Amino acid sequence: MHTISPEPKGDPIYDKGLARRKAVLGEEYVNGAFARSTDFTAPLQELVTVHADLSDALDADAEENDAYDQRREDLETHELERFKVAALEAKREWEDRLQHQVLDVLREKLSEADRTKRELNRAMDHEIGGWRYQLTSRADKAHTAIWTLVDKGLPTGAEMELFNAAGREDIERAKAELMAAIDAADNPEDKRHQRALDYRYYHHWDIEAKPAGRGDAAAISLNKSAKKQ
Repeated sequence: MHTISPEPKGDPIYDKGLARRKAVLGEEYVNGAFARSTDFTAPLQELVTVHADLSDALDADAEENDAYDQRREDLETHELERFKVAALEAKREWEDRLQHQVLDVLREKLSEADRTKRELNRAMDHEIGGWRYQLTSRADKAHTAIWTLVDKGLPTGAEMELFNAAGREDIERAKAELMAAIDAADNPEDKRHQRALDYRYYHHWDIEAKPAGRGDAAAISLNKSAKKQ
């Protein structure tokens, strides 16, 4: 006869289910059910233990499958659709928050930075000691995937069908990067992911200088010049 030990196995999922089952039904009841298990019911006992949320609906001591068949039918005909709807609603809610609380904020900050750059360039657009200076910026390729979402917004539903397979993969990768960044928001050691939420790291900034009156002259990067010194 196959009997089941009432003690934890060292498997986190099983042990969590065992603790929950004992808390709900009582340790004496669960130990007795294990002791009465047969070669047929032992696997069912273990199944109900792992999935302790089923213990109220299923009798693991039963020698027939009627209760399991009924539960499966209920899941397939009623609850599965409800779970699908709930999952879609949760996904839409998450994407809506991602759009409004992250992407829209990033877009506004990046637009503000671009406006500031143009204003500063207009203010510096005159000769200073024989030179003209201009701020320049180029997108950081480390955030290429996220740039797509910042520029175009988060596509949902039918909008996703407008993208080819590669485009959809880029979007999913960008969402994954943003989620990793959100998860790392409180971890000061994770600089890479934290920068994904900081608009200041979405561009490489520089100041370029050109000799005044020589439009054909190559611009000199002050950043590169400073590094050489």
